[in-house]
Amino acid sequence: MAVDNQLYTSACVQGEKPPCTCGCPFNFDLKQFIRKLSAGNMKSAYRDYANKVIFPAIVSRICDQRCLSDCPVNMALRDLEYACVTQVEVRDAQTYALPRRKGSVAVIGGGLSGMACAQKLA
Repeated sequence: MAVDNQLYTSACVQGEKPPCTCGCPFNFDLKQFIRKLSAGNMKSAYRDYANKVIFPAIVSRICDQRCLSDCPVNMALRDLEYACVTQVEVRDAQTYALPRRKGSVAVIGGGLSGMACAQKLA
């Protein structure tokens, strides 16, 4: 894959949303995740990852790495995500400070997307 270095530099290094984040189905900020891991802040990196992907242990194993096609560096991001999930010592339960609402919603489908939607709506 030929890389347009000027485009890559302006899109990734100059503060724009990087192509890898745009390619991620969760729109996960991979640059910030890598910065936190590099600084040794595993718990904060895990918290960001868990909040974005909902089921971190599952997603870190099945991620199809769409971001790789958008990045000339070809970092093994799935491996970093999996290492973060398995190495973090404290996995706080997810809490969402949302007010209770009247009514109910039915989520049809018991796949990963349906479960994530149901958890967010709950």
